[in-house]
Amino acid sequence: MVKLSKRLAAVASFISEGTYLADIGSDHGYLPIFLLQEGRIIGAQAVDNKKGPYDRMVENARKEGVSDRMEFSLSSGLDELSPKATSLSICGMGGLLTCEIIENGLDKLSNIQEIVLDPHRDVYAVRERLSALGFCIVDEIAVEEDDKFYLIMKWKRGSTKVSYSQEELLFGPVLLKNPTSAFLAYLNDRAVVLSNLLDKELSEDKRNECKKELEMVQNAISEAKTKLS
Repeated sequence: MVKLSKRLAAVASFISEGTYLADIGSDHGYLPIFLLQEGRIIGAQAVDNKKGPYDRMVENARKEGVSDRMEFSLSSGLDELSPKATSLSICGMGGLLTCEIIENGLDKLSNIQEIVLDPHRDVYAVRERLSALGFCIVDEIAVEEDDKFYLIMKWKRGSTKVSYSQEELLFGPVLLKNPTSAFLAYLNDRAVVLSNLLDKELSEDKRNECKKELEMVQNAISEAKTKLS
């Protein structure tokens, strides 16, 4: 059995049972392999645009005995998205690249029922741009692993366009409503980062931007503590 990291285990928990997963940037292929071994999904496509990771995921799937239920694609983004795919995961990439992949492949997403994302930065941009495309957040989780924080989110296409507040775009509507200890730790870490930035020489615009975000972080910390107490 493949064992997942804490981060990937959280991603796996967001993939709905009975779906056909397309995992973009699959690297070792651990996520789809695990879900197939657990019997959670009916099949999977593993996609990577580099030959080394592509070869690794093909070999790992063979060793773990699930290659007969997988498709493999050496391609970029959604260029060769399988028509069988009903669930999409894009993990381990920057947020701006994640957005570009989805925006460039919108015409291929007609069969996709859910999108699970794990952007490693620019999370605000991900929430802003995907909601503008007509998707809405249905679940989120904060994970701390190896002294790093990851915000994992599950999206579905909304029947009506959802408009998120600036706080929701920054921190996540689900996480704000139902904070966890990991989310509170993430907020405290972000407050330290912003405070350290304000100790440096910044342009007036950048300083005002940092001050505004720090104020919102501090408010979110206060509200999270109240809800967790």
